[in-house]
Amino acid sequence: MKLTLIRHPPVTANGICYGQSEVPLQPGWESQVQSLLTKLVRPEVILSSPLQRCLALASKLQSHFCVDVCSSPWLMELNFGVWEQQSWRSIGQEAIDRWAQDVLGFSAPEGENCRQLATRVKQGFDSWITRYGEQSRRLAECHAMIVGHSGSIRCLAVQLTGKPLKTVLDLVIEPLGVMHLVQIQDEWRYA
Repeated sequence: MKLTLIRHPPVTANGICYGQSEVPLQPGWESQVQSLLTKLVRPEVILSSPLQRCLALASKLQSHFCVDVCSSPWLMELNFGVWEQQSWRSIGQEAIDRWAQDVLGFSAPEGENCRQLATRVKQGFDSWITRYGEQSRRLAECHAMIVGHSGSIRCLAVQLTGKPLKTVLDLVIEPLGVMHLVQIQDEWRYA
């Protein structure tokens, strides 16, 4: 099985904590996608976070590759709870420092932490694999494209490759960045 993980295009939300909130894409993002399309191989299926910044890209990929898009809520970004749509300044340095000291375990009020995000993403992926595997005998040959967020992509990648969750911060995926994973027998590797 092959996975192509793509982060959504750049957004216009400078200085704002947005997590699962809808935020506008930067003007001109479509022109950046054209060069991306030349580097991608047609998948069998496209999975996307239901947030518009991901679905907009997934729609472009769908049109280009003539492949169905499956909206997958488990791919949504970290839920920042009451911090959503607040400026980082109004959240305050003390709260941000508490989060920085325990990125995996800290959650904003009414939000989720990185461990919860990782669990949601892995359970969602495993559930999709089970459903897709029941529909297709060619699961080992499947190429799936996933359009998601920095948090969901990094959590999925470290878990599939068997790395400790704390290494999630070591991975960097820029807007419109691409990460490739391949499964050889039962082992996932970066390709």
